[in-house]
Formats: sequence, C-alpha cells, structure tokens
Amino acid sequence: MQLKLRVLLAFFVGYLAVAWECSAHHSFAAFYDSKIVTELEGELTRVLWNNPHVRFTVRVKDEKGQERLWEIETHSVSILGRMGLSSDIMKVGDRLKVAGNPGRGSKQELFAH
Repeated sequence: MQLKLRVLLAFFVGYLAVAWECSAHHSFAAFYDSKIVTELEGELTRVLWNNPHVRFTVRVKDEKGQERLWEIETHSVSILGRMGLSSDIMKVGDRLKVAGNPGRGSKQELFAH
C-alpha cells in the first residue's frame, strides 16, 4: 500500500508541474501588459507566418530618431485565417501601423490582437 501511495503522489506532483508549465506558456498576462496599448508605425523587416503564433518585426524610429526593432506577436495562423487574414496581407518592406499590448520585459515586444 505504501508503494502505491508514493507512485500516486509522484504522478500527481508530476501532473501539476506539467499543467503549471503549460498554463504559463499560454498566459498572456505573464508576458504582456493588457492595461497598456502601444501604437507603432514603421517598416516591416521580417515575417514568420507559422504556428504557434505569427510573428513579425517592425523597424521603428523612436522619439530621438533612433531606429529600434520591435518584435510583434499575434494569434495563430488558424485564428488569423478565421479573421480573413492570410500571409499575403503583408510583405517585407511594407510600411505599417500596429497597436497592441507591450511586453513586460525590457525588450521592444508587442502583442497585436
């Protein structure tokens, strides 16, 4: 009986660890601040149209005139497809304006909805 209890306890602890890790990966609030909306305008320098999230990079000039690269993340390919969007919506070199929630870290990151 003691061995079965230990195995069950080990399984339960392992299950909780995996569940915690999975929920942390998909936790928007852990990475982005939903209370702030930031708008950017600049040149598209890179597009990665694949799952789990579409990503792209925008070159933006800050208030001092210095160029900064912002990493933009958005929904999955399938969610964007349901919105009527596909990879031909943008290409490197396009000028675009994007709004979203900034990253919580010190990097220039944004999640566009």
